Amino acid sequence: MKEIFSFSSSEFTEDEDIIQHFGMRGQNLMGLASMGIPILPGFILTEDFLAEDSEEHEEHIARYQKAFAKMGGILEKDWDEDNPLLVKLVVSPMLNMVHTFSSIHNIGLCDTTIGGFSGFVGEDFAYHEYRGVVLRIMELELLTTTDNTRRNLLEKTLEELRKAKKTPQIKKAIDSVRAIFPQEIFAHAGDQFFYIKELFLKLFAASETLSDSAILVQAMTFGNYGKESFFGSYTTRDSISGKDVLTGDFFPNSFDATQADGQSISKISKTYLDKLKKIGKQLEISYKEIRNIKFNVENGKLWIIDQSSVPGKSAQAEIQTLLDLLRDKHVEETYVINSIQPGRLSEILHPIIDKRSANRIPSHTGGISGAMGAAIGRLFFSTEALMKEYRLDIKRNIE
Repeated sequence: MKEIFSFSSSEFTEDEDIIQHFGMRGQNLMGLASMGIPILPGFILTEDFLAEDSEEHEEHIARYQKAFAKMGGILEKDWDEDNPLLVKLVVSPMLNMVHTFSSIHNIGLCDTTIGGFSGFVGEDFAYHEYRGVVLRIMELELLTTTDNTRRNLLEKTLEELRKAKKTPQIKKAIDSVRAIFPQEIFAHAGDQFFYIKELFLKLFAASETLSDSAILVQAMTFGNYGKESFFGSYTTRDSISGKDVLTGDFFPNSFDATQADGQSISKISKTYLDKLKKIGKQLEISYKEIRNIKFNVENGKLWIIDQSSVPGKSAQAEIQTLLDLLRDKHVEETYVINSIQPGRLSEILHPIIDKRSANRIPSHTGGISGAMGAAIGRLFFSTEALMKEYRLDIKRNIE
C-alpha cells in the first residue's frame, strides 16, 4: 500500500483489497477507468503512503516525478512555460460525506507557467484562475493555523485578494500575498504542489473524520484551450419522456456553461457524438439509471469530467430506462419491479413540466417582500375568471 497508484482509461487497479483504501472518490474513478471511460489521468495517495512522506522523502519524490510524468505524457504537457500541466488535488474520504474544504484546482499555475497558460486561454481568464489558486491556499491554511497573529494577517490579505476582480488588481493583490508565503510556491509548480499537499495533511491531522482520507491528484483540461475546444453537459436520455436520445448542450471555446450560448448536443461533430453515445450507454448499464455527464474537449481530445445521477427525472423516464435495460438483458424482471416505487406510478397520470422549456419562459421580479401578512388578496389566472368575480362583486355592492 505504500506506493502511488496511477489511473487513466488504460491503467487502473481492480484489487478490492487495495481499492478500499482509495476513499469514495478514488473508488468511483477506478470504476470509470476500468470501463475504459476517457477520464483525465491522475494518481491516488493513500493514508499509508502519506504517513511515510517525510521519512521516505527522497524515494517518494522519485515516485511523484514518475506519476506526474505519466500524466504529462498522456496530455502532452509538462510543468513548463509553454504548455503547462495543471492538476487538482481532491480529498477522498473513506465515508461518503460532504466537507467544507475538499479540493484545490489549477495547482501548478504560478509565475513560471502563467504566461504559457495565458497564451491559450487569454490573460484575464489565466489571472482569474491564478487568483483562485492563491485564494484556496490561504483559505486552507486558515483552517489549520493556530497562530492568531498569522490568522489575522491571512484574513486581512485574503479579503484584499477577494476584492480584486480585474487583471491589474489581481496582479497587485498577488504581489501583496507574496510577502507572507514562501516564494517557491509562486516560482515553481512542483513546490506549489508539495506545499499544498502538506497543508492538506495538517487538515487531516486536525480532523477525526478526515484522518484516514486519501488524496486524489488529477489533471485538468479546459474547454477554452486551443482551436477545437469546448465544454458540454448532457443526460444519457431524455429525463422527461425517457426517449433514448442524448439531451444537453455544448459550448464552443468555453470553460463552462456561463461563457457562451450553448448549442444542442445533437449538433456536435459526429466523431464526438458517437463517443458520447457509447459512454452514455456504458454508464446507464453500469448504474442502471439515467446519468448526467459533463465533458470537455481540449484541442480535439474528449475527456469526461464528471458524471452523476439526474435529480428530477420523471417516473416515465425512470421506468422506460429500466424497461430498456430489461429488454437488452442487463437486468432481471425482479430488479425492475423492486426498483419502481409504487408512489411514483401516479406521476404518470399527471402532466409534466419540462424544466428545460421552463427556463425559456420570461420571468418577472420585484414587488413587496413575501413575508406572511405582507399582503393579502386573490389571484386570477384568466380574464374570464376575473370578470366573473368582478360581476359577482358588483352584485354584492363591493367596490
